[in-house]
Amino acid sequence: MPFSHQNACLKTAFSTLSFVLFSTILLAQNTDLPLGSPAYHTLDRLDIKSNGTIDPNFHTAQKAVSRLEAMYFLEKIDTALAETLTAGDRADLQYFYHDNNLSLNKTTEKCPEDVRYARSKTPIPLLPYLYRTPANAIEVNAPHFAMNLNPILQVEVGNEVGSSPSRYDYINTKGAVLQVGIDSKVWFSTSLQDYQARFNSWTTRDTRERKFVPGGGYHKDFDSRTLKDIKDDYDYLNGEAVVGVQATKHIRAQFGHGRNFVGDGYRSMFLSNEGNNYFYLKLNTKVWKFDYQNIFAELTRDNPVGRNRDSLLGKKYIAAHHLSFRPLKNLTFGVYEAVIFSRQDRFEFQYLNPVIFYRTVEGALGSPDNVLLGANVKWNVARHAQFYGQVILDEFKISEIASAKGWWGNKYGIQAGLKYIDIANIDHLDGQLEYNMARPYTYAHQNSNANYTHYNQVLAHPLGANFEEVAAILRYQANPNLFFKATALMQRVGKDSVLLASNGNFIDYTANGSFGANPLRSYNNRPLDASGNLVSYSVGQGQGFRSDILSLTLTASYMLSHNLWLDATFTKRVEKNPLPYYQSDMTYIGLGVRLNTFRRGE
Repeated sequence: MPFSHQNACLKTAFSTLSFVLFSTILLAQNTDLPLGSPAYHTLDRLDIKSNGTIDPNFHTAQKAVSRLEAMYFLEKIDTALAETLTAGDRADLQYFYHDNNLSLNKTTEKCPEDVRYARSKTPIPLLPYLYRTPANAIEVNAPHFAMNLNPILQVEVGNEVGSSPSRYDYINTKGAVLQVGIDSKVWFSTSLQDYQARFNSWTTRDTRERKFVPGGGYHKDFDSRTLKDIKDDYDYLNGEAVVGVQATKHIRAQFGHGRNFVGDGYRSMFLSNEGNNYFYLKLNTKVWKFDYQNIFAELTRDNPVGRNRDSLLGKKYIAAHHLSFRPLKNLTFGVYEAVIFSRQDRFEFQYLNPVIFYRTVEGALGSPDNVLLGANVKWNVARHAQFYGQVILDEFKISEIASAKGWWGNKYGIQAGLKYIDIANIDHLDGQLEYNMARPYTYAHQNSNANYTHYNQVLAHPLGANFEEVAAILRYQANPNLFFKATALMQRVGKDSVLLASNGNFIDYTANGSFGANPLRSYNNRPLDASGNLVSYSVGQGQGFRSDILSLTLTASYMLSHNLWLDATFTKRVEKNPLPYYQSDMTYIGLGVRLNTFRRGE
């Protein structure tokens, strides 16, 4: 299904309130696929199936991916692999075209209206302008102008067996998403979601300790009128808003609040979308076989309270760049560098240089900041498999690594993964196996001005550091509307000891010091040796109070109508730790419905 980039319109999010104001702003067409969207798995599948030969300039490690770029890629797939695409592949393309219909050229003979909108809903008699196309509640698609507005809804309730007494967890999300565009040069997108939630017991425990809500920032206790007996309820907002400009044919800029992800895996050791939104400027330059990305962002320093009112939270900053190079059609290499820093009342302007090595600047400034270096690779093989991996270096010495004495300053992380599609030649039975590890004290710094965190949450892997993890994921699409997913996580984390008040609430860590799992804690708070000095050697993976965690999650999702889903979830999680505080054996069963949003962690 061909389309024209002159009429292409991109998508993200916008709230109802912002919709009232949108007419005062000139906007345009080139938004991104939202992080967490199942569209990324579709892109992965077809990239592997084509062995990377269809579009050698399509780079997948830098997310979010432009809707327009994704549509170009899929249009080429649709044409080049027309004889080999399965019925499931065509269903994926049809879903994608419905979801991004404003990026299609309505005048093309190959993609007429009656094909593209085969699943269009009949307008509601009293409201004839709703759902004239499958994906959008309200849509305008005029020459040089496009807009759509959609509601967001998620309600899930589940029972967690294993706690005493058994508890009910829930999430209630309401919001709206809008995308507007004029021409193909400038665009604006925003969304707003209002959450009330009670998380599962292990997430609630982490929320108490680190004082954050997953993916959120400022939060308050939720006082439910109907659930008076429930504790640990949270109420918070989450919003995104981005203005973008297609500055030239090869340079694209974004400015606003949101998140980013760098990598091809289930996790990222570089930069993930696990935490709260942040304020950023992003530049993408795509020339020849290169895709170069710069991110300059303002972050929030560690907040000891987690939800201060009427006070200004401390700021810090990140400057990061990632260069993706595709020397062969099926082989991609990347290099990553980031620096975290804080200055009183200003940005460190030397880090605005988009092409300099940040380590040279940081060293010239007196080495006060935290610089991380990384490399990644992706290799498509035999139209069925993809190998990928990352290495992140926080601090290391070759001589100390060679000595094998476990020097504390050897701080690094590794990822190695494999994706395999159509297992046993079963269409849309896809597997993924991934190994992640990070040495103790990786991402940490001597103070919160430079640790690799934002709003009390890690910017990379959600376990922080001092861990090993094996993730196994199996996906199966039984038909265009029915999806199954199984996720098994085997994790080993060396945790710090805790001190509990008489009522069982978390107070603070004990004097044992930090064993390196929590990047919020200074690496100068390491345990003391027999001489009273900070431990420098024999620092090993999983040191401290080791948790061995096994978690299995099974989900079944059925799409009643476009982006209207029914979900059923089963989770079994067992954690073993010498400290009773961390021990658990839980079973969760939940049911939910969602509209125009995605399950967290998908």
